Amino acid sequence: MDKKLNIQRLKAKYNFLKLDLEFHKERFDDALIEFNKHFSDKLKPQKNENVEVEEETKREKSVDKIYKKIATKAHPDKKGGDDEDFKKLKEMVDQVDLDGLKEMADQYNVDIEKEMDEVAYKSSIKNLTEEIDRLQKTYAYKWFYGDDAIKKLIEQSLLKK
Repeated sequence: MDKKLNIQRLKAKYNFLKLDLEFHKERFDDALIEFNKHFSDKLKPQKNENVEVEEETKREKSVDKIYKKIATKAHPDKKGGDDEDFKKLKEMVDQVDLDGLKEMADQYNVDIEKEMDEVAYKSSIKNLTEEIDRLQKTYAYKWFYGDDAIKKLIEQSLLKK
């Protein structure tokens, strides 16, 4: 497969997963509210801790290269740099937000096309998939969207503790 075509395919998958993650976060929030209502007198309320992206996200070398290129222009100590942009840059790298990095690179006239390769997209796709999977594995999500048998099993499991 042509490398450029493969990158386009990966970018499309990445964009789909970003939308899918937002969908599942909304579903999780709804599930968590109902879960906490149902179990409020029986358990401590559950927190939305599984939604947060891990700070120690494993970054690929290409994402680090993108960060370094943009940071040389966005750093507050550099002429034209901005403290808020630099903070946003760090967040985008931690979350492997390729779209955000691309926008900031354009804003600072930094060419990162070479670094926006298959490895960067595959890493981002992996992180998004893992985050969606974490949401779907929570008791709140399974309980809210599960059938009666699943709800009963979860309730029995939680109330035994």
